[in-house]
Amino acid sequence: MNDLLDDGKNEQALILFFQEIGGLTPEEIEIFRTNPGWQDRINGAHTLPREEQAIAGYEFHPARFAEFTIPTLLISGGESPQIYRNATKAVHESLPDSRISVFEGEKHVAMNNVPDRFIEEVVSFIRESR
Repeated sequence: MNDLLDDGKNEQALILFFQEIGGLTPEEIEIFRTNPGWQDRINGAHTLPREEQAIAGYEFHPARFAEFTIPTLLISGGESPQIYRNATKAVHESLPDSRISVFEGEKHVAMNNVPDRFIEEVVSFIRESR
């Protein structure tokens, strides 16, 4: 990815990131490409290596979240890579007032693949949390 970025091939680097890190299929990447924010993602691709380093260096300490009392909705794709599902479970277990909604048949980008369902789930959660 760094070589692509060094050569000014930001879009190719972004696509590689989505494929290798995000585990997205070509069809899912195409959905992203039709999004109005695609060019912004390309323009920001130079930040991806730094973001990867930050994630790799982050240490999750569940106790830090024990007093976090805001109702929290965590949405997980039933077909998301295991690492994302494990992370969602760990966050859920550390937040006293959280709920996981699993979108069966979806991966990490359900908000793009099934936006109506995503919006419905979020709005329903907000209404229930009042």
